[in-house]
Amino acid sequence: MTPSAESSPIPETEINGGIEAANTLAFDASHFLPDLEAARLLPRRIAARYQVAPLSLDEKTIRVGMCNTMDLEALDYIEMVTRRTVVPVEVTSDQFRELIQRIYGSSTAGPEELSSTVAEVISLAKDSTDGSELPIIRLVDQILAEAVRSSATDIHIQPEEDETVIRARVDGMLRILTLLPRKVHTSLTTRVKVMADLDISERRMPQDGEIQLVLGDRKIDLRVSTVPTIFGENIVLRILDHSRVMLGLEDLGYRPDDKAELEGLLQRPNGIILVTGPTGSGKSTTLYAAMRSIDSASLNIMTLEDPVEYQLKGIRQSQISEKAGFTFASGLRAFMRQDPDVILVGEMRDQETAEIALRAALTGHLVLSTLHTTSAVGSIARLRDMGMKDFLLAGTLAGILAQRLVRKICKECGEEFEAGMPEKKFLGIPEDRQVTLRRAKGCKSCRDSGYRGRFAVYELLKITPNLAHALAHGIPQTELETMALKEGLIPLRQMGVTRVLEGWTTIEELARAVV
Repeated sequence: MTPSAESSPIPETEINGGIEAANTLAFDASHFLPDLEAARLLPRRIAARYQVAPLSLDEKTIRVGMCNTMDLEALDYIEMVTRRTVVPVEVTSDQFRELIQRIYGSSTAGPEELSSTVAEVISLAKDSTDGSELPIIRLVDQILAEAVRSSATDIHIQPEEDETVIRARVDGMLRILTLLPRKVHTSLTTRVKVMADLDISERRMPQDGEIQLVLGDRKIDLRVSTVPTIFGENIVLRILDHSRVMLGLEDLGYRPDDKAELEGLLQRPNGIILVTGPTGSGKSTTLYAAMRSIDSASLNIMTLEDPVEYQLKGIRQSQISEKAGFTFASGLRAFMRQDPDVILVGEMRDQETAEIALRAALTGHLVLSTLHTTSAVGSIARLRDMGMKDFLLAGTLAGILAQRLVRKICKECGEEFEAGMPEKKFLGIPEDRQVTLRRAKGCKSCRDSGYRGRFAVYELLKITPNLAHALAHGIPQTELETMALKEGLIPLRQMGVTRVLEGWTTIEELARAVV
């Protein structure tokens, strides 16, 4: 319990004055870094109800910012729910609002609030010399919140000759969030660099940093990259939303029978499973989803990643460091002395890494990895080009999954139409067959894009005994493709055509992402 004034022989006025003197907070809110554990212990609804801002946390105490440090009801409640001694720190009302925004983000601000702030910035910028007096903190927070709300994966702050363009990558496509006056750019980039703990004076060299946010009840990590251009620094923020790592294979659009087949491969005691596709095809997301189906309680699962994007409970994750000499190859060698059952290698980049991975699979380990190839069978050709012997491939490959991420038609505005001759020709449908398709239209729900969300279009090549035998005997690539089809491989394009006929996506989107 918080001690009361009545229990002390010292006059109440002196007590109040002492508390205020000891706990007055003098700090630059723009440099305040939220304590995510404290924020999770005191969610936004409690902070709003009791007007407290969680500042920091240790095993015995929690520091909270308060405008009224003598609010005994609030102090007692916080002490009860956190089971820690509360250290109140007096802040001004402006500081309190700033703290809440920094700790929890602008989760209540929507597109209208962002538009209002942009209008304010544009108006004030007309009379501004350097943009220093503009509401940049609020603007940046609302841009971040709006991008996260839109399920964006990246935010681009792009300087042009006459303006600054803010764009977000949503469902794989860049779209403009807002346009800002050119004179705002330096203040905008400085704010982001302060949040990422970067050198604000360095504008001639690229820099990398990280930002951690809590938006509502969601933990968001941002990877920040700055690059100098002729018009100023270009900044890209990669959004790592921890809720995405909880996706299962079914959430990615995998059919029940294919999901069961892939999970069957993951139960093998050894072998190599590859996920392939170009950059942005969801390889890492699929690998994370696949690993969630493996029993981590009874197995030693280890990962080598560059970088570690999401933390997985019960799994030992390591991040490579080229500067320190900790590469995929050296990490794999070290892993072999760690008694692993399952090893995830972020990417097979070179011959040395591929050789060690194959030998790990031969010696009784299940290895998961990715390749930048366009098809499942094409991955075998890529491994051959890297110098892998056919007998090693035949003895280790368990399955290869090639995939693309395709935008899904918005459920709110997608409309049906009768397929004409061009559509039937593209889909390989007889001219006399009547087919109803769906097309993207655009509405408020999908921000006029016609699409909302993405799903995987994929092909799963399971290395059957027949394929392994042929591979061991050096079967040529073209014959391998023909044999794979006979063994049950459903090609990417065929899977995509099926999804178009089922109304999941459009011909235009299939042509963009797959064909």
